[in-house]
Amino acid sequence: MPKTTSKTTKIIKTAKTTSAASNRSDRVAAAQAISPEERQRMIAEAAYLLAERRGFQGGNSVEDWLQAEQEINYRLLTPAQQKQEKLAYDKLHKSARRILDEASEKLNPEVIRSALSQAVMQLKQIGEYTADTVDRMAASVERDLVEAARRISSR
Repeated sequence: MPKTTSKTTKIIKTAKTTSAASNRSDRVAAAQAISPEERQRMIAEAAYLLAERRGFQGGNSVEDWLQAEQEINYRLLTPAQQKQEKLAYDKLHKSARRILDEASEKLNPEVIRSALSQAVMQLKQIGEYTADTVDRMAASVERDLVEAARRISSR
């Protein structure tokens, strides 16, 4: 049985609660905190837990490993993915801000969502990033912009 460390347990728990709509910086920080050896060990632990959940009956170790690897990879970003998401985030943020600057309406969450929706459509049409990356970054940009609008309107 693989030994579970408190660091790994914390990272696995963080990874399990990290969804596509979660804050990008949380996922980036989790990925950066893990060495290739730690990642390999996390996959081994996850594969073990998959087999344990079914009482070590049926299935096979290769399928468990591949499923565990897919799960860990999904939850932890590679440096290339981090860079792509940062670029997508920056472009979305810049585009949404430009559209908002052009808006003559009072700033509110609905206007922000509309501007972001337009920016998302534009970025998807360009095709530089996957739709999944654009959608994840859009959720992050939306939270940032809505919060900024709330702070501005409360003044």
